[in-house]
Amino acid sequence: MSFNFFVKSNIDFGRGALNDLSEIIKGYSLKSVMVVYDGGVKAAGIADKVVGEVEKSGVSYCIFDGVIPNPTNDVVEEAAVIAKEAKVEGFVAVGGGSSIDLAKALDRL
Repeated sequence: MSFNFFVKSNIDFGRGALNDLSEIIKGYSLKSVMVVYDGGVKAAGIADKVVGEVEKSGVSYCIFDGVIPNPTNDVVEEAAVIAKEAKVEGFVAVGGGSSIDLAKALDRL
């Protein structure tokens, strides 16, 4: 049995991409976003820079910093509860594939 799974996601990356984040968020007319990252991104100081750019957008936000490699259903469900309570309309995944995978899974809920 085969399956097809497609998630429309925009991924901005590369040198200077962070500088555009607040405008990207505004461009989607979002009212609330969730910033998704792991402990390594936080320890490196990257998460704080991203959150600062999210704050510039003027939207409300919440943070999920419990990303693990190959996120499990339990982790997705934990993040989903937080996202639903915060009425999140979009996700900012910071870091590598696991953060992106988690954000894509949340976007489908």
